[in-house]
Parts: sequence; structure tokens; C-alpha cells
Amino acid sequence: MTTATISKKITKGEELVVMPRRAYEALERAYAELLWRQKELEADADIRAGRVSKGYRTVPALKRALAQMSKKPTLKTALANFTPDMIELVNWGPDVGKEVIAYGLACN
Repeated sequence: MTTATISKKITKGEELVVMPRRAYEALERAYAELLWRQKELEADADIRAGRVSKGYRTVPALKRALAQMSKKPTLKTALANFTPDMIELVNWGPDVGKEVIAYGLACN
């Protein structure tokens, strides 16, 4: 493949490489294929790890699933998944509940 390098003086400090269009297009295709293969490998890894959702046959089915995913759970639903081992007991000391709140007083 024939290439020509243009002087940095002409390109203001950067090197510029000139090559035939066919070579450039082949290089571009090879790069796109490399990126595609990388994304395929990532997708395969996601599938093996179970990080994908099921397929949807219709747009309405997909919209319903997306709407369901964006809903925040109700308090009842959130508490249904709560287990006793999630409780953390904290000893706040003997003075808990005896706080004095003074409104409108300036402290110096």
C-alpha cells in the first residue's frame, strides 16, 4: 500500500497520512468489523450472566414492561421483602427523646 506523510510544518504540528481511497475504506471496514465483534462478545457475556431481559413480540408489550419497570414500589410491596435480619439495633443512649428544641433563640 502506498502512503505519503505530509510534513508537520504544513499541517501545523500534526502528521497527515495520505493513502488510496480503497485502502482507507478497507481499513474503515476492518475497524467497524472489529468493533462489531467486540460488542458481540460483550452481548454474549451479558447473556451468559443473565443480564438481559426477555424478548417482546409487540410494541405494546414492550411499553407495558417498561412502564412496570419505571414504577416505584409501594410501601406495602417494599415491606413485603423486608426480613428480620435487615434490622440493625442501635443504642442511642439514655438521653434519647429528651432533646430540648429552642425556637427563636440565638446562640453565641
